[in-house]
Amino acid sequence: MNNHLTSVISKLYRPPAVGRQVFALSRADAQRVPALASVAMISITAADKGTAQLEGFEYLMRLSFADVDFNAKDLSARAREKLPAAFTAAQAREIVEFINQSAAAGCADYRSALRRWFLALVCCRAVPV
Repeated sequence: MNNHLTSVISKLYRPPAVGRQVFALSRADAQRVPALASVAMISITAADKGTAQLEGFEYLMRLSFADVDFNAKDLSARAREKLPAAFTAAQAREIVEFINQSAAAGCADYRSALRRWFLALVCCRAVPV
């Protein structure tokens, strides 16, 4: 197990006294995270990849979209082909709804953190997971 994953898992078992925790993990690392009741997971997979193996999470959202750099001045032909499968406003609304439902159902400690993560997702258009 790599140092980053070891650190993340350790922090999941010892929530901070103040503030929230949000972690960005690779697919391989995310698949090794224990399914704790206090953890809400948003799994984002490239449109051309299969889903990650994340069994046991009570609060699990899966999204799939193409990684397109909307900030690029000139999109390549390959990137333009991916546009129909790119991140959408509807998916953004789904994330907000998931965060709200997870918080209401028992992941309240993570609501603010997930919102910050969501804002980072919207700004960056891609998250390495």
